[in-house]
Amino acid sequence: MRRARFAIYFALGLFLVTLCTIVLLMVQVAPVRSSAPFMGIVIDPGSRAFTQTPIDSGSSAPVVYLPNRLFRCIDQNQQFRCQATLQDQPLQMTFDHGKDYIYYLENCRATYAGQATNCQPGWGGYMTNRGVLFYYSLNSDLGLTVPQLQAIQQQYWLTNLIGTSAEGLLWIATWAIALIGALLAIGLNWLEDNRFTRIFTSLSSGFVLAVFVRSWLGGLPYALLAQYGIDEATWNLVLPAIQLAVGVLAAILTGLYVSRRTGFAARGATSLMMGFTAASFTWFFVPTFSLMIPGGARLRLFLSSIVGIGTVILLWKNARRSIKIFSSGMSALGAFTMLMLFLLYLSLNLGFAD
Repeated sequence: MRRARFAIYFALGLFLVTLCTIVLLMVQVAPVRSSAPFMGIVIDPGSRAFTQTPIDSGSSAPVVYLPNRLFRCIDQNQQFRCQATLQDQPLQMTFDHGKDYIYYLENCRATYAGQATNCQPGWGGYMTNRGVLFYYSLNSDLGLTVPQLQAIQQQYWLTNLIGTSAEGLLWIATWAIALIGALLAIGLNWLEDNRFTRIFTSLSSGFVLAVFVRSWLGGLPYALLAQYGIDEATWNLVLPAIQLAVGVLAAILTGLYVSRRTGFAARGATSLMMGFTAASFTWFFVPTFSLMIPGGARLRLFLSSIVGIGTVILLWKNARRSIKIFSSGMSALGAFTMLMLFLLYLSLNLGFAD
């Protein structure tokens, strides 16, 4: 048991260090840190950056991704003028404002070391705090040798590792990190029963139910609310209050339950609330599969009912094992939800996804 505890705490520490490192790297290379009117610039000697053509870096010049933070830009006379230093030579780019949208840049013109080079719109559509930005491609090696291009790749290694696939990679990484966090929460709660794990379970319960209430009630159409005399402004004030009240109530009841301080009424309320929550989560998650088989709607209702009733019975038993199962499951769900929302919010606000 001592080895298991050491292993889980070591894994938790390693996970937190890794998570902090990832967050710091994301902040360091975030597109929103720059005032440039584009996501990035691609040096693409063979016009391959936005295709599926494999790159043979051993026999041809590599594709190089330049982060937008490398550029210093000014907005003047309906034009963006940007400049960066690359291999001790100036890379200058000029764009005209878009007619319909300022960042739909037009007439891209680029020079490197005083020599004009071809500039074309590439890939984009990423939302930032300044709007939707795009990548632009320089279809030339700029007169640089392969070792020089490789040196630039190494200098901006993280940008070149991600390329233009930041959104997809971060989506996969977010799921992986959230799942690992959930597994660690299960392991920690199964091995430990202390104040820290009880507090985390309580907070997880309140947070998960608050998110659930927000997603459920927040999806109600304003036309339906209007039938009951509730306008949009009123609802936007009432919904956060309901969300907060449900979250606080769930946290308090869960804290009492995992601390084994529940009487008949509190245990009943906790069991029913968590049973309804479990059934509701099952109802929302099952549709993806139920649509693929005959009688899927009945299966959806059956599974939701079984999960809900099973949760009520498990919590009502109030046995040591049932409390441990509930605590582990709720902590895992809370860790997963918190990490998912945190990383998605971070990705959106740093300009990696939209």
